[in-house]
Amino acid sequence: MLGGIWQVVPEALELRGDVSSGVRFPNVDERYLLGAAPTFPVFAMGDPNLPRERVRSGTLTIGYRNAIASTEISGYSNYIDSYIYFAPLTIDGSLQNVTLINGSFPIYKFQSVNAHFYGLDGTVHILEESRFATSISAATVRAWNRDTEEHLVGIPPDSIRVKSGWNGEKFSFQPSVSYVANQHRVLSKLDFLDPPDDFWLFNLQASLNHQFAVVEWTWNLN
Repeated sequence: MLGGIWQVVPEALELRGDVSSGVRFPNVDERYLLGAAPTFPVFAMGDPNLPRERVRSGTLTIGYRNAIASTEISGYSNYIDSYIYFAPLTIDGSLQNVTLINGSFPIYKFQSVNAHFYGLDGTVHILEESRFATSISAATVRAWNRDTEEHLVGIPPDSIRVKSGWNGEKFSFQPSVSYVANQHRVLSKLDFLDPPDDFWLFNLQASLNHQFAVVEWTWNLN
């Protein structure tokens, strides 16, 4: 790995970057698993001939800060040769199932593909040091099979999250809302079900601190 930091404007604008290369050996499950997966309702098949993964990656991060806000955006690109890919098994374009005494299961197989992962992650903090703070975070990732030029199965969709609220010494109140987009890039022939529609998540986090006699109590609500 080789990396560096450049303070373009001290205490305000910073660039960070790195390039790296690495190797990962397949684990035991990836090579020899054969049967219903213990935590996933599929019939999983390993491949004893899986080669080592080899990755070449690069990351660039831009950070900026002033009296009101701070932000950090990172972009990355990973080329992975012989990426160990756990995905539905297709033969001649047809998805495969197996029927056992305890039911019918879709077949997933550990496969070796040449992949390219790339994406962006970013966060913005507004009035971070004040009692009333807001943060916005977003992430997007793309993952391709470089040989077939198809998107890989199981990759998270684009998402964004906004969190704001009051953070006091005795009481804090922080609602948040998240939006998760529909993963429309994966071809329907590559998976057993279509990806879910886009959706919103709403969350409320509150806490109250108070002292009773010599005991300090903290009440949390999520």
